[in-house]
Amino acid sequence: MICGSSIVVSIGRCQRLDRGSSPRCRIFKMKLNKNLIYTNVIFLLIFILIAILVKYTGFFNSLNLYINSFFASIGNSFFITFSKIISIIFDTTVMVIISLVLSVYLWKKYSKQEAIFFSFVMLCDAIILFLLKFLFKIPRPISKFVTESDFAFPSGHATTSVVFFGLLTYLIIRKAKNFKLKTILISVSMILLIAISRLYLGIHWLTDILGGFALGIFILTGFIIIKKLKNGRS
Repeated sequence: MICGSSIVVSIGRCQRLDRGSSPRCRIFKMKLNKNLIYTNVIFLLIFILIAILVKYTGFFNSLNLYINSFFASIGNSFFITFSKIISIIFDTTVMVIISLVLSVYLWKKYSKQEAIFFSFVMLCDAIILFLLKFLFKIPRPISKFVTESDFAFPSGHATTSVVFFGLLTYLIIRKAKNFKLKTILISVSMILLIAISRLYLGIHWLTDILGGFALGIFILTGFIIIKKLKNGRS
């Protein structure tokens, strides 16, 4: 996840440079594109590996049970309520709606292209999640705090948070005059907070979260690569 965020940061900073007018900039962008593609492929392979191990073996069973037992042992009414609120706000459907609203704002204030890109990626994220959950059909752990009827793997909250905050970071650092470290720190903190809230409620296995992170980075970097190719930017 942090690796994916670093790639996004580098992309945004590079695109604020002179559009490849200098040889040094062109070389940097070529290396950046390779790193972006490597990141995309690596996290796709990580997701596939986790998915295979979860679906067809019990490799992670002990770790999943240990993590769920740990969070159950530190239950607290305040944090349970807080986690429920976080889960509701950052549900995949809610995030898509928020993304559409933000896209309207981007359309009016900044760029129609960026608005379409943002909303399209988020919609694709929701569709991909729906298909993969149906494909793997991994049951959720039984939670005594909340009940959800859909399948567990991959975590929609983890995946969507990576894509959503990754896109925000990407767009912000493209527009900002001076990139500030707090942008990426806030994004990473929110992603981790959302993931922990799902584990705290006992509604996901750790592998659901890890698979969601890997899938989110794959989707995020994949669509950025497609966007760069479409725009003809090296």
